[in-house]
Amino acid sequence: MLAAAVAVLLGGCSLFVDLDPGVRDHGDADDGGPGNGDGGQNDGDAGPCGAISRLEDSFPSGPLSSHWIARTQGDEAEPPSVDGSGRLALGFTTEPATDDEFSEVESRFAYDLRGHAVTVWADVVDDRSWSTLEVREAGAFDSSRKIVALGRKGTVFAAFVRAPDQNVLHQEVWSASLYRYWRIRDLAGALEFQVAGADQVFSTFTTLELPGIDLAHVMVGLAVNADVTPSTVGLARFDDLGSGDPPEPACPVETLHDDFSSGELGPLWIDDSDGCTVTASDGLAIDAADGATCAVDSSHAYSMGPGGELVVEITALPAANTSRFELRLAHDDDNYLAVQQQDGQLAIVLVERGGAGEPMTGANAVSAQWWRVREQGGRLEVATSPDGASFSPRGTITPGTLDLAELRVSFQLRVSNPDSAGVGRVNITPRP
Repeated sequence: MLAAAVAVLLGGCSLFVDLDPGVRDHGDADDGGPGNGDGGQNDGDAGPCGAISRLEDSFPSGPLSSHWIARTQGDEAEPPSVDGSGRLALGFTTEPATDDEFSEVESRFAYDLRGHAVTVWADVVDDRSWSTLEVREAGAFDSSRKIVALGRKGTVFAAFVRAPDQNVLHQEVWSASLYRYWRIRDLAGALEFQVAGADQVFSTFTTLELPGIDLAHVMVGLAVNADVTPSTVGLARFDDLGSGDPPEPACPVETLHDDFSSGELGPLWIDDSDGCTVTASDGLAIDAADGATCAVDSSHAYSMGPGGELVVEITALPAANTSRFELRLAHDDDNYLAVQQQDGQLAIVLVERGGAGEPMTGANAVSAQWWRVREQGGRLEVATSPDGASFSPRGTITPGTLDLAELRVSFQLRVSNPDSAGVGRVNITPRP
């Protein structure tokens, strides 16, 4: 009965999408070189970094942490929030009208799950909607991604993959005493689903030997979903999400290497564009239609530590004076540094807490260029170069509240009329 119910549920809900049954060989971490798809995790002398142990949240009372992006679908879905008891609250205000309504949070960044786990306390999960802990392939929310889940609906507790056949791996009768804590962990390339009661002594629920997800690049979701038919009001309260391991820092931004030569964007990047065509072959090409906004974001966050630097080859800047290309180092949508090119002008803008400072501008009549952002003594220095070897300073900004320990690298193009831009190499400078 559960297998059929899950298949119908997932087929009708836009949140969950197909899982290609093909399996990638995760292998060992490599050297983070160009096009290797490893995101520079554990690259060179960076030390342990980028693991999912960075994702910790006890959901203290107040606004939802910037760790998360909150989403809802449907008029009855409640926006995710933290309740007065310090728990993540997901659910519906009234009976959902359709079977595709949901309330969820997803991690803002991707993390490396290899050798680690993600655990959550399922404090309240009622029997009227699916409540799940999920490990998701890194990617845009509306892209076709691979997802595995552990959760409850009614009298059933199940682990399942959201594959084309929506395969249920294992199911048991729900027990509030046995299934208080939920965990999904890497086990030498397999995914092990674990459960525990209040004593937090974990036992194996089931194991997925071939998950078909690149575990070096995963996102985490917590969700409540309406059933295949309108259900009564459903809710879930989650708390104490973490891995149980000491948190690792984000990897240094200089460990991000790519030359976009693999023929596909790969797990290092998320195409979050609207009205754009993005291709990766002999460089990254971004082609925008009328009025489009294009964004190619790093899936992982990176740190801009002392002396750290990001060097990017811009192979094509937009031609129209109404088009703007931007390199952004962003903690979130309200906190970022942007280097922008429009109408022959270079601008450097710092946005903190949603407010933009006075931009630094200068003439920059070029069609291609290398850009560098470097940290020096708490300041961010921006420089440009015609060849990637000799750089000229263009401006220095001192951040106030921008969190340099967790930044997403983003390439953005905004146009009124069709236009294009291109990126060649990231942190791969020409040899002398």
